[in-house]
Amino acid sequence: MRINNVFHFSAKDKTYKVDGTLWIAFDGQTKTILAEKHLDAIDLLEFYNLIEPWNSKFARLNEVSIDKQKGLFSQAYHFQGLFYSDRIDYARFPFGQLVVYVIIQPALNADFLLGKPLQIEAMPGGGEIGSRAGLSGYELANFQLVDIPYKRASIAMKGDAVTESRVLFEIIYTADVFSAVVFRLLPLIVVMTLLYLMLFVKVRFVVETLALPPVLMLTLVVIMQDYQSLLPSIPYLTLLDKLMAYSMLLIVVVLAWLIWLANNRSEGIADKRIGFVSKYCSLFYALSFFGYAVIILAL
Repeated sequence: MRINNVFHFSAKDKTYKVDGTLWIAFDGQTKTILAEKHLDAIDLLEFYNLIEPWNSKFARLNEVSIDKQKGLFSQAYHFQGLFYSDRIDYARFPFGQLVVYVIIQPALNADFLLGKPLQIEAMPGGGEIGSRAGLSGYELANFQLVDIPYKRASIAMKGDAVTESRVLFEIIYTADVFSAVVFRLLPLIVVMTLLYLMLFVKVRFVVETLALPPVLMLTLVVIMQDYQSLLPSIPYLTLLDKLMAYSMLLIVVVLAWLIWLANNRSEGIADKRIGFVSKYCSLFYALSFFGYAVIILAL
């Protein structure tokens, strides 16, 4: 199988379109049965994770050819369709891996059409990808065409299996670190930098600085709404969610500190910096950066 292009990836729906070419090899007995029943080799197979099959394209590229050395016939097909991946994990978002794949298995009526069980297997070294198989914001890490052990046995039918073999074409992408930092982490870094710079303002101006933490908090809320609109509803927190939540907690702590200073300031500390009034300020700095390190390294 050759994957020519992967496009229209939707992080929210976990779907993507694939354009590719599939070569099917089969023996002479299968060729005779296909000819008798006026079928194509593709009629014996189905794409397991294909959705919207009515909106997919399948086209035969050539007539049946023969490999005399192996005694096998083969036929090539072009396909294009919308696929779904259940192996996309957003726990490390905006970093981590993205796994897209195409799974082929015998059609449910393949055994009936052939009059015998149909087993399929991947041709060794038979997988390749085209130059347009990349995704924006991701780097191609690996790909493989392999057999995957699978047997969907039925208890009601005393162990008879509906499907006993599958072939997997898997493509693994890794997030582009520079893009992830610029588009997702940089806004957070800017917001928190403003918060820390605010602590260098003199205490005499503490009342004027009270308006900044709520503005920074609202900014983080808008940033969260922006990137969460691109993701599906998931029952766990992403890396960026954790960083955002922790940053909001720090903003609340600083706001509480400013309110306390505004109510308890004296002339003796008027010319001191807000972030250096107490010996506990250095502890706050250490714990805040330590918290970010724990969140990142915990993944």
